[in-house]
Amino acid sequence: MKKEYYIVFLFLVVASMILLSGCTQETAGTTKLGDIISNSSFYNGKTVIIDGKFGGWGGDFDCSNWDMAMYTKSDSIIYDDTGCLYMVARGSSGIEVLYKEKELYPMDQSNLGGNIKIKAVVSLIDGKPILGKVD
Repeated sequence: MKKEYYIVFLFLVVASMILLSGCTQETAGTTKLGDIISNSSFYNGKTVIIDGKFGGWGGDFDCSNWDMAMYTKSDSIIYDDTGCLYMVARGSSGIEVLYKEKELYPMDQSNLGGNIKIKAVVSLIDGKPILGKVD
């Protein structure tokens, strides 16, 4: 093998290892809610992808951080095994639903707990994170 090819091959191996080291057992490229909650200033204004469950306006799930920011009374909850956050509930809110297992009607208890994947902008209200754009 020529020296140039060896260097390129070694570079590709090292680059692949660096990229894979940032991946967790969760889906690569997703962000845990607990990370946003614990480091909200870092995530402020950034777009993230969240794999979680739809909590509607509240349901039978454990949420240890009930001191959450809410923008309107119509905001709904998304949660995962690390925490809960509200999602802004209005059109063009900086939230794109990538996948939903059930309908996203927050008042219908049968929709709660369904898997949901969203792409959202993180905003802060009084220093607390919320998913979606706020004025």
